[in-house]
Amino acid sequence: MHVTHRTTKILRLQANRDFRCNLILFIVGASILVAGIVISVALTLMSQLVVLECNRIGLNQIDCKLTSSSLLRSKVTEIRQLQGVELVGMSGNKDNVDTDLKLMLISGSGRIETYFDEYYSRLNAFINDSSQMIFKIQYDDRWAAFLGWLITLPLTLPGGLLIWSMLLPQKKIVTLCIFDKDSGQVILKLQHILLSKSDIRKENLDDIEKLKIDEFNINNWRFYHTKLVFKMDKSIILLESRQKSAHTTLTQAISQFLGSSVDSSMVS
Repeated sequence: MHVTHRTTKILRLQANRDFRCNLILFIVGASILVAGIVISVALTLMSQLVVLECNRIGLNQIDCKLTSSSLLRSKVTEIRQLQGVELVGMSGNKDNVDTDLKLMLISGSGRIETYFDEYYSRLNAFINDSSQMIFKIQYDDRWAAFLGWLITLPLTLPGGLLIWSMLLPQKKIVTLCIFDKDSGQVILKLQHILLSKSDIRKENLDDIEKLKIDEFNINNWRFYHTKLVFKMDKSIILLESRQKSAHTTLTQAISQFLGSSVDSSMVS
């Protein structure tokens, strides 16, 4: 905020902020938020619970049921007359040395692909051991969805907070400030940080108690606020930035214009 007009009766201050940066910040925040949500939702939709249940019927017949459950659907495959199992590499060759293996269930009606490769020995032993009547295994990667939400939280949380803070109805900044000794008022134009909404606020010059520069840190970044403090514990931020010199220049210009109407000893 800088002085655009000054006389003995009028002091006009104009914000020099380019509001296009607000749109850029909004796009960045939205992109981060959407990316985090898309990744999390994709992991949730892809995760599933797969259960293989086999029952021995008599001495020579094994019937199985393969159930796949996900957020979107549930599929049950009946496997009649299980005859054997094979480990097949991703290239489709039997006994492939590839570390990415699939377990193929061989039945009277064909071959069915599963991802129970680590259970090959157990299932093969069940098929060859007629004393075992029931066999059940399951593969559950639904925990990956929960892990995905945790991993993407550093994306979704900052992006969401950024958008939320920019869309707050009360999140407005002063774009124009006029100190008018003839009317005895300070006229403030407040613009929403992102939207086109703006308000005009008027306060009496006699109600101004002090100017104040507040200093605070966010993630080791030092920021400053220049405030107009009024009676009845009311205040309004005139300038937010990291440049302390801009705040010092602003408070000096205002205090010099108002003179004795502002307690200069309270300017900090």
